[in-house]
Amino acid sequence: YARVSTHKQKERGDLDRQIQSLKDFAINKNPKSLETITDVASGLNDNRKGLNKIIRMVQTDSIDRVFVSYKDRLTRFGFNYLKAICDYHNTEIIIMSSETTTESTSEELAEDIVSIIHSFSGKMYGLRSTIKQRIED
Repeated sequence: YARVSTHKQKERGDLDRQIQSLKDFAINKNPKSLETITDVASGLNDNRKGLNKIIRMVQTDSIDRVFVSYKDRLTRFGFNYLKAICDYHNTEIIIMSSETTTESTSEELAEDIVSIIHSFSGKMYGLRSTIKQRIED
């Protein structure tokens, strides 16, 4: 599973590079089959088409491993819920990056708060635009 937050990142090739590095990593783990599922959306968005597809595949026991580059590519929040669902269905989440964070708890919390504010402000501006357009029509 590969995800980028914006279409600009996709256009820059970030999604393609992420997919290729995941494929290179996964092929060494002897996958039975290899399907690439992607999203161009915020990690805070819990209604992503690709993420929902993975959850359905897990629930129907049609997938045994999910490869991601970083934990937050799958989801920014709620990773433990997804892991619990996967564990219940004997699906392993394999995180390619072995990087460990050196951030303090307060730095990590600050990043999460900024992510939430960014997400909600984007929704607010989108809503304002929709309302303004309806008023003009």
